[in-house]
Amino acid sequence: MIGSVLKEAREAINLSQNKIAEAVGVTKQTYLKWENDMTEPKASQVTKLAKALSISETEICQGKLNSKMPLEKFIVQLAQIGAGSSLEALRIWEQIPDHGKFLMSLVEDDISKDKEDLLDALS
Repeated sequence: MIGSVLKEAREAINLSQNKIAEAVGVTKQTYLKWENDMTEPKASQVTKLAKALSISETEICQGKLNSKMPLEKFIVQLAQIGAGSSLEALRIWEQIPDHGKFLMSLVEDDISKDKEDLLDALS
């Protein structure tokens, strides 16, 4: 749901509902209605929300936050899976919106005992 994405993203950056409402140019009550799934923002407001919350418009519209991780952690986990060099990892990291989902896709078909710990870490 859009409301849960807005709330989770807002809390992740430690901003108040009032601050987000101000950044988008709406009242706190309007923002509260979005966060409580009573109404949805207009398309023009989604862009402002995405910027204010440091997330993508797609994440808001799909109602799901992507799993992003620091580059260093991504490279280590990619190496544990046995996929690619650091340069390849950098390019992949830049291109993929959901790091956790991507890494899960690499280990889903080939889960060995060594990869069980990694799978647990990605869950």
